Amino acid sequence: MQVWDQVKVIDPESLYAGEAGLVQKSDANGNTVKLDNVEKVQIFTDEQLQFLGR
Repeated sequence: MQVWDQVKVIDPESLYAGEAGLVQKSDANGNTVKLDNVEKVQIFTDEQLQFLGR
């Protein structure tokens, strides 16, 4: 993922499954995502996210 990618959480075991947001940072530790309906940023792997657009 890249910064400012629009993504959706697709991991069915995640508390945030189905939530969408923007990638704020992407590095070896994962992707830091600001979800639309969650106050704090969350970290996800590429496999937990679906790319929606830029």
